[in-house]
Formats: sequence, structure tokens, C-alpha cells
Amino acid sequence: MRKLLPIELEWIHTRLKSMQIRYSEVYEEIFDHYCFALENTLAEDSPKIIAKLNEDFAWSVVKRMDKIRRKASNQQLNKMQLETLKIWNLKGTSLILLFIILAISISISYWLGTFAFISWVGIVGFSGIILLYLKHRSALNFSLNPWEGKTTNSFSHVLYSRFSFFLGIFPYAFIGIDKVNFDRLYSGSQFFTVSNIAFVLLLLYGLSLIKVVLDHQVTKIKLSRN
Repeated sequence: MRKLLPIELEWIHTRLKSMQIRYSEVYEEIFDHYCFALENTLAEDSPKIIAKLNEDFAWSVVKRMDKIRRKASNQQLNKMQLETLKIWNLKGTSLILLFIILAISISISYWLGTFAFISWVGIVGFSGIILLYLKHRSALNFSLNPWEGKTTNSFSHVLYSRFSFFLGIFPYAFIGIDKVNFDRLYSGSQFFTVSNIAFVLLLLYGLSLIKVVLDHQVTKIKLSRN
């Protein structure tokens, strides 16, 4: 096994960046595959080996790898959210914080009304996406230029997508909530309306995402083969 030449590493990176790989895990996997193949061949055979690897990792193959990685991250996030939503398993600080947030939610709805309650749910969700940025920003690497070849961590990307879905619901809520004429679930209730219960479920969904952000650690990928 030999040490790769700088020109060989440059060839690899140039090729991988041209493929517009979305996820850093996929980039690292293919990068390691190239490096391992070259490290076990003679330097003069590098152009031939790289040409063969370029055929093996064609555009369609790379895009399928990105798709598989995103699916795996979605499945991982689904499992983590489901565990978080099992309220009966919460203990200590997590359980206390949940009851405090629900108590605040009920108080806001009772004293300030549905509009204020929806705004409160939105604030919780927006706080979560700020927390995600502060904690996972080293794993995120977006660019408006699609040819720059920048990648992002797949799990962080999926988290951002779900927070975007969460926050995207609110414009529709503000526009349409007053047009839906549901009766209260029981007479005299100031909180248990169909709309409020829907937003409590949405609040729990947002809190589960925030819990995942707090619990999940993203390892920054290092590609150096020196």
C-alpha cells in the first residue's frame, strides 16, 4: 500500500465534485473507494484505475446512493421521533419540561385565544430550527452554485426538511383556521377544540424534532488521506 500523490487526490476530488453529490457520507464512501483502489496499485496505473472507477460510479449510481442515504436517514429519524413521542417513557427533566410547555400552551390558549396559541407553536418550531443550525452548522454546507460540489450531512438535511414542513403549515393555519367551524368536544371547554388539539399534536411533533436535535451528535467527515 502506497501514499497517494497530491495530483491523484486532486483527480479524485475533481471527479466527485463534478458529480454533484448531495450527501457528505456518500462523498466520503466513494472517496475512500477511490483511495483504497489507488493505494493498492502502481502510480503509473492511476489514470487507468480512475477511468474504471469513473465508470463504476457513474451519475446514476451516485444519485441512487444519495437516495439510499436519504432513505436511511429518514428511517433513523422516524425511529428517534417515535421513541421521543412515547411520553410514558420520559423521565426526569424531559418529563418536567414537557408538562411545563403543555401548561404554557393551555394557558396561552385559554387567556389569549387560538391565534396566540398557534403563534406560540410557531415560536417553538422556529426555536428548534435555530437550535439545529447552531448545533449542526458544521455538518451543513449549502451553496447556491450547483457546480461547486458542496455536500451536506444527510441526517441534518432531513431534520431541516421536517422543520421546514412544520413551519410551512402555519401560513395555511392562519388563513384557514377561522373558516373551519368545528364544535367544541364538550360544552364549556376553552382549550379542547378540534383546532387546538390539532396544534397540540403539531407541537408534540415539533418538540420531538427538538429532542432529536439535542440528542443526536453529527461527526464531521474528514477526507484527508495523508
